[in-house]
Amino acid sequence: MKKKSMSVAILALAATMLLNACGSSATASTAESTAPAAADSTATSTAAASTAASTKKLNIGSVILNTSGEWFSEVINGMNAAAKDLDVNVQIASADNDVSKEADQLDNFIAQKVDGICVSPQNSAASIPAFERVVAANIPIVAWNTNVESDKSKYFVGVDNTELGSKTGEYFANYVKTKMSGKAKVAVIGIHKYEIGLDRVNGFLKEAKTVPGIDIIANQDAELKEEGMKVTENILQAHPETQVIWCWNQTSLEGCIAALKGLNRSDIKVMGTDMSVSLAKTMLEDKSFLMAITTQQPYKLGYDAVKNAVALAKGQTVDGKDLIPVLTYSVDDKTAIQKYIDDRKDLVK
Repeated sequence: MKKKSMSVAILALAATMLLNACGSSATASTAESTAPAAADSTATSTAAASTAASTKKLNIGSVILNTSGEWFSEVINGMNAAAKDLDVNVQIASADNDVSKEADQLDNFIAQKVDGICVSPQNSAASIPAFERVVAANIPIVAWNTNVESDKSKYFVGVDNTELGSKTGEYFANYVKTKMSGKAKVAVIGIHKYEIGLDRVNGFLKEAKTVPGIDIIANQDAELKEEGMKVTENILQAHPETQVIWCWNQTSLEGCIAALKGLNRSDIKVMGTDMSVSLAKTMLEDKSFLMAITTQQPYKLGYDAVKNAVALAKGQTVDGKDLIPVLTYSVDDKTAIQKYIDDRKDLVK
């Protein structure tokens, strides 16, 4: 009996050892099969995160002076086209000619941690603090159309505004010499609160004054269409002898034209800067009194402002000054004026 009990005990111990060995083997097998799966899952998650990061669109903030007139519509079209071509998001905000609102919008873009900003500053001095806060936040910023007087402003897209005024001045000087016997009484509608306005007026006057018989009888400020109408009416009340009016921007020019038509003063010749479809159509009218307009290329201006902001956000090299050529349209080339209209059919309402 003792031998039998011992034999049973030995068999039981052997069975236990066998079961333990099988259990260890099963555990090891499970661990081996689970480890690669966990590693695969981690690798998949990392790859997905990397893909998501690489496909995330850049966010660009854009602050514009205001949304009045066709000029800004073209700028916005250019910005939206750049956003589409470059596959980025662009948020466009209007400062509505208010420096404090412009500052709020720039601070909002800083808070959003956008990847880049483009801005047309309201004032070369008053816009500096908000502009420099963007720089301090390490967000690349491009000034367009206008600039700030700060050494922190490294990138600019725009035109030479003195040239913009002087090119119309050249046409004006030649017109007075050849069509008006070298003499003309001239009224200037300009602006003093914008550096670009002062530059345009000074450019025009520099060329105009090369003709000895020029008499500048008025120099008043206007910006929007309604202001242009009112100032034109005031000028003609005080100086009915006015023969030529030059305007510094699109909306004041449109207001001037509207006032002259209302007063039936088609005898007064008009010139200025910044073309629009409605102004182009006026130039095509029979016996048009709108003689010449030197203009920027606002679509390209908006496009390049966004393009350069995107390039900086990607760490690419960008020229410090991106100057866009100006163009002059006159009643002497009606084909070019008609092409201008045809190229902007999306703006015609």
